[in-house]
Amino acid sequence: MDHLFRHEYARLVAILTRQLGSARLPLVEDVVQDALLRAAQVWPCRGLPANPTAWLLTTARNRARDICRRDQRWRGSEATISHLIESTAAQAEGAAAATFENEIRDAELRMMFVCCHPDLSSDAQLALILKTLAGFGEQEIATAFLVSRATIAKRLVRARKFLRDADVSTELPVESELHDRLGTVLHALYLLFSEGFEASTGERVIRNELCREADRLLTALATWGPGAKPETFALGALFAFHQARLPVRLDSDGDPVILADQDRRQWDQGQLRRGMKLLSASAQGERLSRYHIEAGIAACHSLAASYDQTDWPHIAKLYGDLATIAPSPAVSINRAIAIARAEGAGSGLQHHATDVDAALVDDYHLFHAARADMLSEIGDPAAAAAYKRAIELAPLAAERRSLRSRIADLSKPRRKNQK
Repeated sequence: MDHLFRHEYARLVAILTRQLGSARLPLVEDVVQDALLRAAQVWPCRGLPANPTAWLLTTARNRARDICRRDQRWRGSEATISHLIESTAAQAEGAAAATFENEIRDAELRMMFVCCHPDLSSDAQLALILKTLAGFGEQEIATAFLVSRATIAKRLVRARKFLRDADVSTELPVESELHDRLGTVLHALYLLFSEGFEASTGERVIRNELCREADRLLTALATWGPGAKPETFALGALFAFHQARLPVRLDSDGDPVILADQDRRQWDQGQLRRGMKLLSASAQGERLSRYHIEAGIAACHSLAASYDQTDWPHIAKLYGDLATIAPSPAVSINRAIAIARAEGAGSGLQHHATDVDAALVDDYHLFHAARADMLSEIGDPAAAAAYKRAIELAPLAAERRSLRSRIADLSKPRRKNQK
């Protein structure tokens, strides 16, 4: 139900905004939430309707008409919304499924670019697309941006006010504006998938529904002419390579399984083939994006017959390339890890100490976990303290359990170059 509601929220907001206009986004969000609440009350008793989206859409439209009749703010919209309900309700209930899905797909594509209007700040664009098209809550967005929930709430209020005051068109932008907006759309989908692949809050390490939703939206973008760009294919390849490992990323207790211990025979071969196909398609053009490099790193892992046979020198080089075009503390940490695998833990620790600004990441658990792993490689007793610091900072219980097990293993012989 959680996945269904997140999925339907995005679809309904897109299609109603397409029909009512971006200026009425607050109304759209209110009536969609009311429709989902009504479904949560009714469906457990009456069963799932034959067409859940059509049921929710009709309920949301009727709710919009009721609000218009009662609320002075929307009274001028009553005629428009009444006409909308009368003219399209039958289509929602009785149209061919393919036609209805095409309408929703078109609305979602348009909504992606509405959220990425150039007059909105990049932070507001990302917050808006994660809220309206991915169904993220304010706290989830705040976690993704590493800011407070209040900050995200303010960004969303300002973004909605801009859409209302400017009455931004829901038509697709002209070709000259598409490229810049496409970059923001891809970044938002990247954040959405990342939160699903390695959750930063909640009880679950992996949130498969977020990975699926990001992949679904990206696939819609990649199969639409103007969105079928090399960087779109590269991001799709990255998603596919990561999804291939999902079946074995957790053990029977729901705790993370490190890459060195994963059974590669259980990786999803269909996703691996899809990833290679998309990576090949991304080779067109002259621009190298961060998604090309990250997909290349993921491909190196995917092509290796075993963990020990991974081409770590090439991965370290790719992380160096990534640090040039998209520098971040996380990239520097991962580069240090790759160097440790390629050249030894001592070299990795040196890069970890010099390339990563400890002041920026002292409260980031993976910074301390990576250092602890490398210290344990060389038998440095400081590894235990670093692991303990990582445990203090780790947001998920499963991650804390995994780190405690590594402390327990400090007295045991370790596999060479194990993460």
